[in-house]
Amino acid sequence: MSNMWRVYVTTFNCAKKFPFEENEAKTAILNEIVPQALEHDIYVFGFQELISTWEASFPKMIAPKIQDLVDLTLKFINRHASGKTFRAVGSTSTGAVGLIAFADEKIGLRKVSYSNLRCGLFNSSLKGSASLCCTLQGQNKEQETFTFICSHLNANEGPENAELRVSNYASIMSACATDFRLMPFKTSHIFFFGDLNFRVNGLQDTVTDFSNIENISKVLTNHEELNKLRKEKLVFDGFDEGQISFSPTYKYQVSQEKEYDGRRTPSWCDRILFKQYPKDSFKILSYNSVSRTSHLQFTDHQAVTLDIKVPSMTSGTELKIPTTVPSSQQIFVGDIADTLIGYVGWALTKNIHYGIIAALGLIIFYTLL
Repeated sequence: MSNMWRVYVTTFNCAKKFPFEENEAKTAILNEIVPQALEHDIYVFGFQELISTWEASFPKMIAPKIQDLVDLTLKFINRHASGKTFRAVGSTSTGAVGLIAFADEKIGLRKVSYSNLRCGLFNSSLKGSASLCCTLQGQNKEQETFTFICSHLNANEGPENAELRVSNYASIMSACATDFRLMPFKTSHIFFFGDLNFRVNGLQDTVTDFSNIENISKVLTNHEELNKLRKEKLVFDGFDEGQISFSPTYKYQVSQEKEYDGRRTPSWCDRILFKQYPKDSFKILSYNSVSRTSHLQFTDHQAVTLDIKVPSMTSGTELKIPTTVPSSQQIFVGDIADTLIGYVGWALTKNIHYGIIAALGLIIFYTLL
């Protein structure tokens, strides 16, 4: 590893259809999103919409599925790694957002902390983040801190929804600053990724040829929401992103390799950003989307990966993050919302009459009051 860390990050929105019950399908997915050459120090996989909305409202339902992913992915990596053995660093989830991380077992694991924030409708887990902050000791004996923030931000087009995404980002960073306050979070390595949901706006040509790199560059410069907001320093100030040379990652027609759903403007919703490093101190080896082979066509998103070498950094530039803490009332409302979403969703899958659903919702509501 010398004085550089090699990190591989993957983000993948699974459209609530990850095939947890099909072992061959799960292995086929890993074969697509895990790199062929396993030469890295750290592997991180972030997922959004791993399971259905109602299931995601119950932490006890997603926990064993996350553990299943950890076990399967670790086994897959170690089976294909040459000369290295990896171990799990940690895993966490918020609603249907899941995060799992692995590192070379020669790297010392000193401390792991987690941050989980709900920022969906009524403070529910319909949207949110799952974050992991870990202190690792490299072969040079220096301890360094890495933070990985997997998120699913507010959806849909329009300026109001863009403002909510910016607000979601600020809330997530604030939550991490609070939850990781005993670690050097603000001055260390930070990767922020997921279905960030920023859109392409004002694009009149609905049949843009995205195989043309010049077209991609023009759209990203003139019409891409996140790039414009970053230029105005309204979001992700102090972060960098690799050059995008791949086609928009959303919204595809399910079961199609390259066909977009005409009801949405194709957009680069799935992104990976990282806290800025000194110029020429890091190297992006690859920032790309994963081909939509038949094994990945169950979702309307395209997975994205980042392969990067970053410098040893025991103390870097400190991010300025305003700290706000959700009120007890917000948390309480979120608990009620998740409970109602969970039980109503469960009842719908069981074809229970709507009257029973309404009665059940009222009972739960008054029980929680």
